[in-house]
Amino acid sequence: MDCNLNIDERWLGFLYIKNFDDYSKIFVPTKTFSEKVDPQIIESYKVVDTMLKMAWYYYPLYDEARNKMFRIFEIAVRICANNHELTLENKKGNKTPLQVLVDQLPIKQSTMPIPKFVWYTCFERGKEIPFSELNGFIEIPKATYFVHLRNDDSHPDMYGVGAGLFGKVIFEEIIDLINEMFEN
Repeated sequence: MDCNLNIDERWLGFLYIKNFDDYSKIFVPTKTFSEKVDPQIIESYKVVDTMLKMAWYYYPLYDEARNKMFRIFEIAVRICANNHELTLENKKGNKTPLQVLVDQLPIKQSTMPIPKFVWYTCFERGKEIPFSELNGFIEIPKATYFVHLRNDDSHPDMYGVGAGLFGKVIFEEIIDLINEMFEN
């Protein structure tokens, strides 16, 4: 087996990235979890952090780190829901949908602006929206947005590498939200 640890040159196509330090500033989160966050979440995140750093050598690892981050988000929601004695499964033993749990958690549900064309193209595919109405932004609760991203990553229509679309922002926003969930 070849263990090639050369830079994946695809990263050099991004503006301002000339070396690993440049890459880290844009793509590797610096935020940390609060000490109130469940230890298994913090331990699981170590895998994400390692994958993000190793993605410098193999670009597709960045997407896998994002997928793992969404699974950590789901685990955090379920732990917090359990702590708040929310129903985690129905009488048939099926898990309560993630969005239902998110909606019931006592969190602020702060919003983030999402370009309308992204929201309707990615998450509301069946809606007929006139092209003229796809300009601007739509305010979506962060947790709802992460549930939709998680669902799309878990059930893709096709494979694509999209590491550069979010940078570290998506990771840091999820860390903030998990910290908020465990503060309550």
